[in-house]
Amino acid sequence: MKLLYSFALILLGCIQLTAQSEESCGVVASFTYTLVGNEATFVNTSTSAYDDVTILYHYWYFNDGTQSTEENPTHMFDDPCFASACLTISADSAGYGEEWCGPISYCTTIDLGIDPLVVVMDSTYNAFLQAWQFEAEAIGGSPSYSYVWTLDGQIVSELSTYVLDDIEGAYAYVGVCATDQNGCQACTGIYTINNEAGCLVQLNMTYSDNYFLISPDLSIEGLSEYEWSGSITVNGESISADSSYVFQGWNYADYLNDLGTYEICLDLSEWTLDYLPMCPPTTCETIEVTSLANNCNANFSYTQNGYNFTFVNTSTGYFDNLSWDLGNGIIVDNQNYIYTTLEPGVVQVSLTVWNTQTLCEDTYMIEITVLEPAHICGSVFLDDNQNGIWDAGEVQPDSLYLSWSNVNIQLIDGNFDQLVYPGVGCLQAGGGDSSFLITTLIDEEECFENIPSIELDPNEEWCPIELGIYIPMATFCGTFYNDENANGQMDGSETGMPFYEITVESGWGDVSNVFTDADGNYCVEIPAYDNWISLTPIYPQNALASISPSSYFQYSYEATFDNINFGIHDVVGELDLGVVVSTSNTPSPGFSLIYYVLVENFSDQSSTAIVTLYYDDEQTNTSISNSGIDDEVNDVVTWDIELLPYQNIVLSASFINATTMLLGDYVAINTNITATGLVPDILPDNDYDMMEQIVIGSYDPNNKLVDPIGIGDEGRIAPNTDEFTYTINFQNTGTAPAVNIVVTDVIDEDLNISTFEMIGATHNVQTSIMGNSIVWTFNNIMLADSFTNEPASHGQIVYRIQPFANLADQTTIENTALIYFDFNEAIVTNTALNTIDYSLSTNDFDNAQPVRLFPNPVSDVLIISGIAQSSIQVFNVNGMIITSQRLLNENQRLDVSDLAPGVYFISVECDGVMRNLPFVKF
Repeated sequence: MKLLYSFALILLGCIQLTAQSEESCGVVASFTYTLVGNEATFVNTSTSAYDDVTILYHYWYFNDGTQSTEENPTHMFDDPCFASACLTISADSAGYGEEWCGPISYCTTIDLGIDPLVVVMDSTYNAFLQAWQFEAEAIGGSPSYSYVWTLDGQIVSELSTYVLDDIEGAYAYVGVCATDQNGCQACTGIYTINNEAGCLVQLNMTYSDNYFLISPDLSIEGLSEYEWSGSITVNGESISADSSYVFQGWNYADYLNDLGTYEICLDLSEWTLDYLPMCPPTTCETIEVTSLANNCNANFSYTQNGYNFTFVNTSTGYFDNLSWDLGNGIIVDNQNYIYTTLEPGVVQVSLTVWNTQTLCEDTYMIEITVLEPAHICGSVFLDDNQNGIWDAGEVQPDSLYLSWSNVNIQLIDGNFDQLVYPGVGCLQAGGGDSSFLITTLIDEEECFENIPSIELDPNEEWCPIELGIYIPMATFCGTFYNDENANGQMDGSETGMPFYEITVESGWGDVSNVFTDADGNYCVEIPAYDNWISLTPIYPQNALASISPSSYFQYSYEATFDNINFGIHDVVGELDLGVVVSTSNTPSPGFSLIYYVLVENFSDQSSTAIVTLYYDDEQTNTSISNSGIDDEVNDVVTWDIELLPYQNIVLSASFINATTMLLGDYVAINTNITATGLVPDILPDNDYDMMEQIVIGSYDPNNKLVDPIGIGDEGRIAPNTDEFTYTINFQNTGTAPAVNIVVTDVIDEDLNISTFEMIGATHNVQTSIMGNSIVWTFNNIMLADSFTNEPASHGQIVYRIQPFANLADQTTIENTALIYFDFNEAIVTNTALNTIDYSLSTNDFDNAQPVRLFPNPVSDVLIISGIAQSSIQVFNVNGMIITSQRLLNENQRLDVSDLAPGVYFISVECDGVMRNLPFVKF
């Protein structure tokens, strides 16, 4: 029996992934995270050490295979065994738009609060049995455990212990894996080496004059496959630290500074001798130095990518120091590789090498001419009909891989404007994928089919150009629906959820959002080339809701994928109703207008409700939808409705404005919803809505309105204004029905696009978000023309969005929409304007802080919200004062239980401004 020795080696079974971030161009990738259950919210903390280096892209990869390009994503980890996340970033230097810094990565495990599964192996030599006994113990995970032992990869036992009595050859590998009840697995292993096997250590030393090179090697039975470490000594003095975990190819070189005899030795480390006791601890060789070298030859090579240069030291001879002079005042010492950006002009780059012992020195210099940049700019549009012309409705992509001469051209909202290094290059879209067709005729030679060759001279302007790109698309369609029986399938009686959001992420890093139409249906397209798509439904209105499936993943190709449905279910039975009021246009004397009341049920409860709309006394009602009743004495329209779970209803009332309306006067419209069923409304804040407008002399039926409108022409609003409601009105004033209508809106940079909320539309519409652009597509709307059917010629879109916090004083927020009727030129709406005004405090009575009365109608207690430190008076319809009191806070309670049923008015005074608001007592 041969005596055996063992040493441990950890294997990657259930991997515990830890990787350090790598510095490149001064960029360090890093992040932190917080956990709620198994959902992690990540915060990117990557940094750049230099002002001219900017981070371009963020790529997140999670261990379940999903990815994200958000800067700060949120991810749900479903694997109970192991969770990890990696962030890879790339950067640009000097603003030339080239992604040459990186990739830089940082990875770590995510602590889900569950002890990871670990297996520990213990080995003991039994002299009586002349055998090694191995025992495994699993720790953590979910007991109970099962074990599998292997010997050189072959299964030998499925017990918790294993006995090895002999091996063939120089060594054997004993491994064990433990599996818990969840299927998680952890492994470890031991190399078992035969101590009677032969061990050979060789120095493999070469030398010339006083320079020597040692390339030590260790082999067992002629096989150099073992991890080992050691250090070099010269005449008994150590000149190198241990080099750990070495197989082959370890080199050490140095100079011997004096003439004479030297003994150069390799001492194996204690760690190596513990498991290779048959190897000699020390191996030495003697050399004689008879002359000192005096030979330094400086040289270097370089490669260029635009303005980015890589310099590589190729000097020969015996030198121990070097220094680069990059010609721009930057000196770099003792680096064999230099990565730098050179500015346009003539640059002299030199490398000097020398030896501090022999005093040899040499310098090599190259003069480099760096050309002035060329300027390329223009727009990219998706040429859906492949005619090479930018037609109405064809959108600009927010992100698309566009390159010239391997330079990544950055797109911002479909536009590019970039300085590039001159020369000849191939203009490519989509990373050169053949499915991306450049449809615009460019009178140049081709590098390849459909890829033109463009030559740019120094200082040349290639601006502006319009590039049409056609991309075959994969289409994904489905329904966001109310899964009443929670069976995960859309049954015949289950209804769709209107105007709700689905986040769309593709494998190329594109992230966008699509909203369902009035029937809960959606369709989304992504490029159909070796790619994938991930769809995630969002329903922020009710945090108690569950959605199944929580996401959808599919590799895409040119095809249509139908019935990708998401069902909402498992909601605690609490009712939440809400209303939003909008209008078809601004009031103008003698003209008509329509008020729309969007009524929404945000819960799984059915309810009856009363909806009221209070209009101006100089308006006359002409028609009402949904069997509404007009009380022309009290200027109120009332609807008695029933709302199904998650239902969305648009009520409307049409009016004629009196010719006696005074230009510049304010018209205030109020609406309210009151649940009349058995289940109370748990959130009264959204039961009331108010809109103010200024009477104007004329109006454009295609317009953009904002609430709050603010004060004056600048639309001045208080800095604490927390949201804006925008209305886009359009009318077909042509001579035939409009078949398709596309509306686009680029959101102001001071508004937070992530808070976009689609409120409603008068017709079925597909809504999508790319970057800061919103596109509404009315396919086959067949909107009547105003000559044939004026009432049916109108359409409307209403959405809500929040501003970023802490905007500066006098910040202007502008919003304009483009409306495309079929293939006609875009109709540009007016610009809705608001201006942040710090002189309007939170207690000012202004349009940014309207007074709200709720509930309205009311039975006992009326809440007056939105203003404090003001006096009020309550009048009946005959103008008689019922009560007066002082408001002391922003949510004042007014007891009206003693009032007789009927219509009343509250007169509010603040800073000398009076406002009369109606409410109904029942």
